[in-house]
Amino acid sequence: MCSSDLTIVGCSKSDDNEGKKTTEVTNFNIPKEAKAILPDKTLTEMVANGMTIHEGTNPPNIEGIYLLDNLKFLYTSDPDDHYFTKGDPVADYKYKFYDQQGVKVKSDYKALKFGVFDTATGSGAIISGSGNKFTVFLNHAANTEGVKNNDVTLISGELTPQGIKNLAFVLTVTEKKDSENKIMKVGTYRIFTHYESIAQKVTAY
Repeated sequence: MCSSDLTIVGCSKSDDNEGKKTTEVTNFNIPKEAKAILPDKTLTEMVANGMTIHEGTNPPNIEGIYLLDNLKFLYTSDPDDHYFTKGDPVADYKYKFYDQQGVKVKSDYKALKFGVFDTATGSGAIISGSGNKFTVFLNHAANTEGVKNNDVTLISGELTPQGIKNLAFVLTVTEKKDSENKIMKVGTYRIFTHYESIAQKVTAY
C-alpha cells in the first residue's frame, strides 16, 4: 500500500513524461570516481531532461546539514511512471554531508514527513565542481517504504552562506528487493528541483 505522502522513490504510479530526449554524449570533466558511479551517456541524458551537472575536480567543501523542504517533481525516465505530475511537491528531506576529503565525502539522509519511511546511511560519495558550484554523486544503501534498495542520488547546486541555491536532484534505483513493486523501477530515474527557494543549512540532523 502506498503512503499518502509523496516520497522521492515512491510507489510505482507521472504524466508529463514526454519521452527521453537524446543528444550527443558529453565528456564531462568530473572525477573518474564519479564516472564510475554514472557514465557520461546517462549524465548527458539527465542534463537533456533538466538536471544540472557542475563540472570540475576542485569542488567546494559542502560539509553540513541541509533541509530540502521545497523539492518539486520535474521528470521521469520511465514512461509507465505515473506517480508524480510535473510540479508535484515531495516529502521534505535532510541531508548530512561529513568527513569530506577533496572530492570524497560521506552522506546520510532521512525523510521528515509523518508516514514516510525513507532513510539511508551513505557508504561514500564523490563531488565534482569548482568555486561554489558542485554536484555530489551519492551511493546509498536505503530503506524506502520498507523496501531495502541501493540508489544513486545526484545533488547539484551553488553554496551560499544560507545553504544551497538552484538545487537540482536526481534519484535512480540500482538494486531492490521489492516483490510487490512498491518503489520505482531499477535503472529508471526521477529529476526534482528546489529552484523556488534555498535549501537551508541547519544545525540539527
